[in-house]
Amino acid sequence: MIDKATHPHESADAGPMRPCVVVVDDDASVADAISAVIESQGWHAKVYATGEDFLEDLDLDHPPDCVLLDLYLPGLTGVDVLWSLTDREAGIPVIVLTARPEGPLSVPAIQAGALEVMTKPVRSEVLLERVQDALGEL
Repeated sequence: MIDKATHPHESADAGPMRPCVVVVDDDASVADAISAVIESQGWHAKVYATGEDFLEDLDLDHPPDCVLLDLYLPGLTGVDVLWSLTDREAGIPVIVLTARPEGPLSVPAIQAGALEVMTKPVRSEVLLERVQDALGEL
């Protein structure tokens, strides 16, 4: 899924690169819009349509810096993905995005380790502020 010969965190000479933010959302138009917002900040965005695809590609030796995770996905839900990350001791900050914050998965998402549950659609500046907080770039 990485579109470069090197990992997004490293340049060819092993110097530090821009943060990598993963977007996991089955709605391609939403994922594309969010990744464009992420890239507009100079960050690297990687998009996955399912939780399974993300978890299969996850390299804990080079984890992403932040994950923006849809709560309602086909197959594994966002909560399932969060529990898998917890089981793997990934330590990756995850922000959950959902169009149904009042749904039955919002509280379990927080219990499973999400930093926050945000309602879609989310304003770009609010999302970027939360990602910056997650990245520790205040």
